[in-house]
Amino acid sequence: MNFASRASRRPQNQGKKTSDPKQIKLLCSLFDAEVEYAARLEADMKELKSDKEKQIRFMKQQSKALIRSLNQQLADAKEAKLIQDSLQRTVLNNRAMIEIGIARYAGANITLTAGIQKFVKQYLSEEDRSGKRSLSRHCIEVCNAVQQYGFACLYQSMLKEMADLPHEISKPLHHMSVASASGYYVGGSSPLAESLACVLTKLQILGHISKELPIHLVDASGKGKCTLSKGKVLPIATEGGGDFPLISEDSKPQGAGVDAGRSAQSRQVSR
Repeated sequence: MNFASRASRRPQNQGKKTSDPKQIKLLCSLFDAEVEYAARLEADMKELKSDKEKQIRFMKQQSKALIRSLNQQLADAKEAKLIQDSLQRTVLNNRAMIEIGIARYAGANITLTAGIQKFVKQYLSEEDRSGKRSLSRHCIEVCNAVQQYGFACLYQSMLKEMADLPHEISKPLHHMSVASASGYYVGGSSPLAESLACVLTKLQILGHISKELPIHLVDASGKGKCTLSKGKVLPIATEGGGDFPLISEDSKPQGAGVDAGRSAQSRQVSR
């Protein structure tokens, strides 16, 4: 069979578009079904993705809540031990209570250094329109209060000290000695002592550390100067040792200043 005869047997409509309305309708239906299926599949994928994203967000929220809860429990346990230790012996530690308070303030997903910097920026310093920072009103009030007990309270020095506070509170205090049988003490030379007073009283006010535990502030020689309690700077009974019991506001003589109140309490103790 030659080539011409084979060619003559090919379908006449091969390669030509169909003009049959039924076939056209069928092809259109098949095409529409494919488009609809693809659209439905895409919608299902989007819904599945949205559900997965919701699950991931929920799991992250649960994880953060769990971390916050564990962080709170850890801070509570540390504080309880610190309070118990301070009732039984002298605890001289600039870092311990600040670390507990900053952990409650900033959460577990931030370092102590970053937490202190954030706290200082938010509560202990202010920025004017030119971008210059200065001490907050709280710091100035605390500074004026502790100045009565012999601390220098130089504003600019305190501002610089707070910027370096994470490093300063990590230094050992082996060179200091406190003449007391028990109690919790912080302090050092100026401007560290004043800066500690500002941070700790603000943490007390915000409820990030116990308001009931009196924190005694000492100078560079370890001599007790005043007590930080419930966000206030209060006098102590003696300045040469002992447990430094707090003087209540009611125990101060009417019309007398801080020094008079302290002297009156000292006379009561000596009796």
